[in-house]
Amino acid sequence: MENLRDFLNSNEAQIAEDMTYDKIIEEQALPHVEKRKQEAQELYTNADKYLEELDDKMNEICKNIIEFLKKLSKKYDKGKENLTATKLDFEVKLAQCADTKDDDIEDQEKNLDTQIDKMTKAIHHVELNQKLDECFKELDVITRMYRDFNKDYTEIVENFPDELETFYEKFERNCSECFKLFNEDKREEIKELFEKETAERQQKLEDEALRKYEEQKKQEELKAKEDEEKNPKGGKKAPAKAAPKKGKEPEKPDLGVAQLEVPEVQEFTSSSGYKYLVQRTTEEIATELMQVKSEESENNDGEGEGEGDEATQKPSDDKAPEPPADAQKEGEGEGDEAKAEEVEEINPNFENAKKVPPQDPDGTKVLEEDLIIKHDEIKVFLDKFFDKMFNWISEQKTRVFEQMKIDNKDFIDSNIDELDENLRKQWPRKGKLEVEIYQERKAQITAHNKKYERQVRQCLERHSKSDEMWAYLMDTVNGEIENHERQQSKLKSSIPECKNLAELQGVSRKQRDSVQSFEEKIIEISDKLYDIAVDQSEQLIKLNNDMLKSCQLFEQGGNYSELEVQWYKTQMDEINEMLRSFGKEKEEELDSINQRLLRALKDTDNEPNENCTFNETYKDFDSEYKSGMQNLVAKEGLGKKFGAPRRIIQERMRAEMTKCEQAQSGIEALLEKLGQL
Repeated sequence: MENLRDFLNSNEAQIAEDMTYDKIIEEQALPHVEKRKQEAQELYTNADKYLEELDDKMNEICKNIIEFLKKLSKKYDKGKENLTATKLDFEVKLAQCADTKDDDIEDQEKNLDTQIDKMTKAIHHVELNQKLDECFKELDVITRMYRDFNKDYTEIVENFPDELETFYEKFERNCSECFKLFNEDKREEIKELFEKETAERQQKLEDEALRKYEEQKKQEELKAKEDEEKNPKGGKKAPAKAAPKKGKEPEKPDLGVAQLEVPEVQEFTSSSGYKYLVQRTTEEIATELMQVKSEESENNDGEGEGEGDEATQKPSDDKAPEPPADAQKEGEGEGDEAKAEEVEEINPNFENAKKVPPQDPDGTKVLEEDLIIKHDEIKVFLDKFFDKMFNWISEQKTRVFEQMKIDNKDFIDSNIDELDENLRKQWPRKGKLEVEIYQERKAQITAHNKKYERQVRQCLERHSKSDEMWAYLMDTVNGEIENHERQQSKLKSSIPECKNLAELQGVSRKQRDSVQSFEEKIIEISDKLYDIAVDQSEQLIKLNNDMLKSCQLFEQGGNYSELEVQWYKTQMDEINEMLRSFGKEKEEELDSINQRLLRALKDTDNEPNENCTFNETYKDFDSEYKSGMQNLVAKEGLGKKFGAPRRIIQERMRAEMTKCEQAQSGIEALLEKLGQL
């Protein structure tokens, strides 16, 4: 107040008589102070809201950029993990290939040892040669396994560049998706998206043009109405708008909106030579990053490229958002709309407070205008990051491939050296196997065969001799039988020629001597035949079995295999069975001969037997002997019938002779006495 008074006095202001300083302050100063307070309040409110909105938008933009970088970083980290996994998988494949080779060769070596063991226990030369061929085949398989391992190992190493090429292609394409670069298979989807976005932009332009057209028309109607109110008599009434007919839609006005064309799908080739389809340029991606997402869009973010992209991919300007219309009411306080319009008309400083950024009544900006990151800066950042990403991937790929070529060459050279070393070890194994094992076993089999053949030869020779002896003895038996029959026939024919009984008895005695001699010879031959049929066969079988028992097995310190002994035993069993069959057959034949001879001898001594071959001869001899005896008895007067007269005469003669002898002995005794006298 004092300052105001001093100001008025110093300027010699003329004040009306009815005016006082307090009244002046109340009527003229206080309204200006109040206006200044309202202007300051409005300025502070708009500045604070501007800062808050800028802070929120900057925060959202930073979040969008951070999310973009985080997404790209995750893909990068995932790519590093996949690269490590690819290299590890390559090393695992090499290790598995080597382990498989070691296991297979170990199994094949076991098979070779089994075949060698079988070869050392081969039972004959044919099997020995077969086992040698099988051992050679096993060695060839082992050699082929080493070559196959080298081939598989080299194939894995040579295929690794293709795997890395595939990895880097996937890695680059995966990272490129952050920059909206896609493969050729997405062309139709991108076309559909472009068509949909173009239709939406076209619709938006038409809606905006229609809104402006309606606002302009509304303003014209209001202006015409105001003019009519101001000049109710002189003005002309506007023609009434014709109402649309029923059943027909109102005709749309010609808004003059140009038809947008659907953009073509652009292609991009990276420094690695991979082609992509461009869905969004870096400028459009920068626009998306500057979009402030609502809570619903944040919750639905990352669910796909569909409808969410349509909401976030619309271009927007990089200006700060304007304050809402409610800010004016907050700065003005309470009051009706008419008063607010009056204040706006009287005090234009509120317009400065509503500007972006807010300005003071003098038109000075109270805040900096560029308080957020600009669209161009984000685009430059994205372009640099875009180029850096592709260049870095290409450089990393080149560096890895150069190192891989060196490592692969070392792998292949090392594997070739290992193959040469393994093949050098395999080359002398066939000769060593043939000299150390095959020849030794061949000599053993030869010795075993000679031993077996010697035993078989001796056995068969003795058996052949026995067979020959059997045939000889059988011929001897038949000869003796024939001689015996001839002697019996001869003695039979000599019976009629006997002149006396003594001669007849002599023939009978010769016949008995012949039979006895024949019996002794037959018994002797029968014993020899039994020895051939039974004893010698059993003896040969025993020698064969003893020979088999003398074959010591490998387990017992010998050089015979169990199968070999079994094979020899099988062969020997056939010979033994032949000997047993021979003995059994000859024994039955011998029994038949013995029975035949015994019956012949029995019939010769006693009565004839119908089953004996000698019966007829013996019957004839006996009949002839009896007939000769009867004739001789009758002729000589022998026997009870024909010898009775002779015996009577002989008895009388012997009686007379006895008497004569007695008389002579008595005469001699008397003569002796006479002589003594």
